[in-house]
Amino acid sequence: MSITNDREMPLQGQQEEMEGEPYTVKILSPKYLDLFVEAVAELKEFLRQKIHQFERTTRQVARDPIEVSSEFEGNVDRIKTILLPSIPEKLHRLCDTLSDSIYLQKLEAPRLRNGMKVLDEIESTVNQICSLMTSFWVPDRHQFFPYDQSDGHTERFERYKCERVQSKLADAFTNLHEFLQCYHDLLPLPERRTMQTRQLAKSDFEYLINSIRLTEGCGKHLIEWCDMSELGAIREHWQHIARELEDLLGELVEFLTINKDIHAPQPLREFILILKLSRLFFNKISIATSEEFYPTSDMNTAQLLNLIDLTVSIPYKLMNAYDEMECYNAPRRNINLQKVSDLAKLFQAPLNLLSNHLSDQAANPNSPENVHVKFIQCLYQWRGTWLPRTKYAHFNWGHLFQSSPCISLCIC
Repeated sequence: MSITNDREMPLQGQQEEMEGEPYTVKILSPKYLDLFVEAVAELKEFLRQKIHQFERTTRQVARDPIEVSSEFEGNVDRIKTILLPSIPEKLHRLCDTLSDSIYLQKLEAPRLRNGMKVLDEIESTVNQICSLMTSFWVPDRHQFFPYDQSDGHTERFERYKCERVQSKLADAFTNLHEFLQCYHDLLPLPERRTMQTRQLAKSDFEYLINSIRLTEGCGKHLIEWCDMSELGAIREHWQHIARELEDLLGELVEFLTINKDIHAPQPLREFILILKLSRLFFNKISIATSEEFYPTSDMNTAQLLNLIDLTVSIPYKLMNAYDEMECYNAPRRNINLQKVSDLAKLFQAPLNLLSNHLSDQAANPNSPENVHVKFIQCLYQWRGTWLPRTKYAHFNWGHLFQSSPCISLCIC
């Protein structure tokens, strides 16, 4: 990419754009470009702080005696129907600021001033969302008044729902932060040494515009999710976990493909099957069987919440394990890791809960065509594959890492 100030650059191939044509931009107001770049950087940092704030709030929810506010539903409704849907339009306007740079190969002060106004609007919207989120939680009244056990499961699900909404909004802010990073990478900055062609710049710009759909999807998905039943909301969470494991599996396969000559690939290759089995488990409990049977469909609210509590940490433990192994196997990295633990324990508690529930349902004479029994058999088959595989991996990983005194692995 070439940049000029206050003078025209020759545009090669204006009539017929060639693949190797250099991407050149005429900057008519360097001062405004500097201010605009600074404003983009400030908004990125602002979003990063808000995402970090969500993480702190999540830890606070788990630690402090707080409960869901009576204002929660109203605040979420305003966020999902007004504030969040307004962001994509602002992002399109922000892309308009950059379009002159990409297609006309010039960047003028009025465009940059408009862009700074849009950045201010986005920051204001994010601030409004965060302000509403701060009132999601209030001090737990049960510290001072007797606890009504009859309302316990309802309040527990409201707490779960509130945490999930907060998580989904954090994802929306993360998508917005990534958009701004891609946007920043397309700005015509003089200090950039990388040369770019017009064709590549246009391709990156089109990708940027298409990525706005992610933000649009966040708003639509939040509306749909909030209207789901208890079972539907929790099933969606398990499907989300299955997709996360699918992404992690793809990342692992890509890592092994790129790093064919890494020092110790065997533990990572064994981890492929472990991820596949984990993904299969979450698909099984969230997707209907051929008989249109959901293994969790007969569970009450307490059982559903118990099962989600037992399974929600599994993907993070698997991701941490992969990160540790990838760091160990990465070239020129020497990282001390901790001792190998028994992977089989990851699914022990949720499997027991599912098996006990399905056994109780199978004993019910009204159970339709023994579908519960069929699913119990499926769980046993899954466990029969999982246990030998994890023990085999445990033995091999332990043997490998014992050969290097300073290296071991942790998944617990």
